[in-house]
Amino acid sequence: PIVPENIYCEQFILAETKDTYATLTLYQKENGVWVKKLTADGRVGKNGITEDKHEGDGCTPAGEFDLTFCCGVTYPDTNLDFEYIYMNSVWVDDVNSSYYNTLQLSDYYYQDWDSAEPMYDSYFKNNRHNYCINIAANGDGITSYDAIPGAGSVITLCGKNDTLTATQGCIDISGEDMIALLHYLDSSMSPSIIIY
Repeated sequence: PIVPENIYCEQFILAETKDTYATLTLYQKENGVWVKKLTADGRVGKNGITEDKHEGDGCTPAGEFDLTFCCGVTYPDTNLDFEYIYMNSVWVDDVNSSYYNTLQLSDYYYQDWDSAEPMYDSYFKNNRHNYCINIAANGDGITSYDAIPGAGSVITLCGKNDTLTATQGCIDISGEDMIALLHYLDSSMSPSIIIY
């Protein structure tokens, strides 16, 4: 079976994709053995997956990536690091910004971006999604300067409270499956995702 290269990882999601569809399986290490915890159906980018991710290509990045934090408008039942989404929370997608691919507040004093995803309106308004987990395919989503400009932004695993469709590059699962997944995920276990 496919297992993470990160030796500290004790939880991982295996995302097996075909076209724009995915099957996600969560494994957790117990007594040195990988044990299957849950499985969920999902959708990936409208143009499938790629090992050469670029901003706006409609693809989901392929590879092994850390799951660094989740975000939402209410605190979830999880031990994964959490970032609260406010009305003015934005995810910077301006490739010329020093804050490219990081979660920020739109009225940040030092803002240097011309383009950013309004997280509340795009994801959480009208309960469209319940939570999003950052897939660290290009930086950790928080720290400035650790993302490569143009190598993709706002790549998340999202819980969608509506019909699943192909995405712009994220991975969507149902809101119910997201709740179940977050219940297991624990930042102290260095969770990751393998997308192939």
